[in-house]
Amino acid sequence: MISRMLKANLGKWTLGVTALLLAAPFAGCSRKLTIYRDEVINTNFDRNGVPMDVDIVSVYPSDFKDELEDINRDLLPGQRITSDMWFLNRPTRESAKNPDDRSHYRIPRERILSFCERAEDTAGERQGGRIRGSKYSKSGEHEIVLSNIPVGSPNHERSVIFVFCRFTDANGTVLQTRPAEFRKPARFGNELGVRIRADSVERLTKADYDKDLDEPGQPR
Repeated sequence: MISRMLKANLGKWTLGVTALLLAAPFAGCSRKLTIYRDEVINTNFDRNGVPMDVDIVSVYPSDFKDELEDINRDLLPGQRITSDMWFLNRPTRESAKNPDDRSHYRIPRERILSFCERAEDTAGERQGGRIRGSKYSKSGEHEIVLSNIPVGSPNHERSVIFVFCRFTDANGTVLQTRPAEFRKPARFGNELGVRIRADSVERLTKADYDKDLDEPGQPR
């Protein structure tokens, strides 16, 4: 009798653990992002490269609810937003305080992780200074690692993580470069990677499934 009870309980425990393991790739609400860099980046007008702003933006399905869909329409997966659009229309500290502002995207502060010169330069959370090529890294690292990238409904088609890089020309005009895009982040697991090159940023992580959602030029 005791043996049968132990076996029954063990079976239930095993099923429970199996369910947790199967759910693990989709569980949790964060990801880790590794940013690799070429030796020189942002070289449109200086072959040695120029330091530049980078924003990592997590977009949730709730960001397109009701009137937000019109405000944040450019951020819908598949709309082919470019970096000049993001840096022109991204939230500011002033727009975040004004619920009637419709000229800037509305994304919560904690979901915009920024590399910029000063904290005042972003309406998000500053993670460090402007990014330069690995050639100029004081300690020689070729990558920057960010943990706890927020993710909402990671297997939803309207969940996406963007990496926007502020490539500019000699006049400081932001170029129309495509961001790296992780649509339905659950497809990529918890480890994400991008590489910033001289005049572009590319996604390194391949999707495990639903590869038809990927943008042209992204690894499948």
